[in-house]
Amino acid sequence: MDYSAPYKQRGNLAEQGVKFLKKRVEYTMCTQGVHERLWNYCLCYEADIHNRIWNPQTGRTGWESVFGNTPDISEYLDFDFFSWVWFWEPGNKRASLGRWMGINC
Repeated sequence: MDYSAPYKQRGNLAEQGVKFLKKRVEYTMCTQGVHERLWNYCLCYEADIHNRIWNPQTGRTGWESVFGNTPDISEYLDFDFFSWVWFWEPGNKRASLGRWMGINC
């Protein structure tokens, strides 16, 4: 069994994926003005986006490779992460203003 060297992201494919997601989260949080304590929501959002992006090496998305069907990306086209949105809670007739944090979070 081979082990990768500690603190070397080049040696392990999983570490390269983590590095990519970290960069995306940092970029999104900086450009959208998201507070630091919401990093976990941003990570979920970026991971969901990354799983639905077409990979030229496989000719499929990550979602498609695992589940076998084409993912529905229409949910991600309406809002960016941390966008202002109006929402209605059940039983409340007035809309409230809030921030969109992603689909699954």
